[in-house]
Amino acid sequence: QAHPDWTPEQVKAAMMNTAKDLVTAASRHTPRQGAGRIQAYPAVVVDTLAIGDPNLVSVNWGVLPIEANSYTTLKNITLQNLSMATKVYSATWSFGAGSRTVGVSLSLPATVTVPAMGTAAVPVTLNINATLLSSIMQTLEEYYGYVVFTNTVVPTETLRVPFYLSPRPYTRLTELASQTTFDYATGFAYFDLYHSGPISSSLSVYPVFAVDGNETGVADAGDVRLVGVDYGWYDGPTYGDIFVVAINTWGAWHTPQPYFAEFDLYLDVNEDGTADFVDFNWNSGRLTGTSDNDTWVVVRVDLSTGQLSLASPYTIYTDYNAGYMEWWLPATYNGLTNIGVPGANTDFNFQLVGFDYWGEADVTEAGRFDIARPPFDWGWLTGYPQNPGPYSRETVYAVVVSDPDGYLYSRPKGVMIVDDNGRPGRGQAYYWPLKVTGYPQVFLPLVLRNFRP
Repeated sequence: QAHPDWTPEQVKAAMMNTAKDLVTAASRHTPRQGAGRIQAYPAVVVDTLAIGDPNLVSVNWGVLPIEANSYTTLKNITLQNLSMATKVYSATWSFGAGSRTVGVSLSLPATVTVPAMGTAAVPVTLNINATLLSSIMQTLEEYYGYVVFTNTVVPTETLRVPFYLSPRPYTRLTELASQTTFDYATGFAYFDLYHSGPISSSLSVYPVFAVDGNETGVADAGDVRLVGVDYGWYDGPTYGDIFVVAINTWGAWHTPQPYFAEFDLYLDVNEDGTADFVDFNWNSGRLTGTSDNDTWVVVRVDLSTGQLSLASPYTIYTDYNAGYMEWWLPATYNGLTNIGVPGANTDFNFQLVGFDYWGEADVTEAGRFDIARPPFDWGWLTGYPQNPGPYSRETVYAVVVSDPDGYLYSRPKGVMIVDDNGRPGRGQAYYWPLKVTGYPQVFLPLVLRNFRP
């Protein structure tokens, strides 16, 4: 009512520019409080506005994948002086409560003059030293705070503009040489890789059982690219044998909740052609009947009873704004038995289905696996780093057949070398089909049976 000629953007700016921090310390984090608590009277009488991104008012760089050592970009904040007098403001910035601070800074002019009934553009330069950043799984790498303009004549007049960014340094691996055809008894596959990027890689290898194309009708966050399965480790008498499911997508999700990207793993543990369980990603808050949270867990549905339970005591190994996750699944939680138990059931059929946030499905091909007979062993050659990085760029990984019978049983298509710190999405997994030779050719009658999740 006070400003019937203002645009919605100007009204929003008046409320945001004059807001103040909430009282509770935990609530003062910019992503929680936004611009802060609105002050009605200052918002009505303010006669200079500070506007960053159009319609947002704030300055938001969003998620920034960075491959170079340093990154610089510029945005403008526009000051609109609606009064009849020229105004001069000092310009400062600071991180908000709870923000990360290392490796990121802003540069802006010390003062800005805004003519009466005029505007002034204030360049705000974002500077990132990506070598000081880290890509930590299960951590949201957020930087946020405020750019503040203070009237040099009337210091009580301040205008505040929130800023936000989530920088994600990433690595890239380039193949220098490889061998992907080898004799199972005497040979091995190898991959000579060169690293680039501001941080070190974090590498592991998985047998691949499904290679899926980039469907045009499925959003990339839920569009499965590669599915790997491998034996993990023995975790004592409590959890026993652990097998790992590795899922790579064509693009990144914001958070690995089923609302952004859901993955349903159907398990046929008695191998009768009908799935017994389905495991899927969810969060522990919703599972326990409280509010959603970002503690990501794997939940199991018993398809014979419909009962929900945890499929694993471990949280999902992944990150925000990523396109790769690992599920660490105890055999005994998922209808299997530990290795070495008399009459142990250690093999199963499986199939993964991905869903995007629209509910569009991506059904991958089925596979089978025996946790007692994983097909491959892998490692890096002596003299090379496990995780190449800025101080040692080259590494060589080798893959051998560890169990010939297990290889013939599961028939993996090849291997993926996973880099947790790769560019989110397809850049987090590199795939090579493998051709293993030396096996005798045996032709047996083949009976086809549909596997229906």
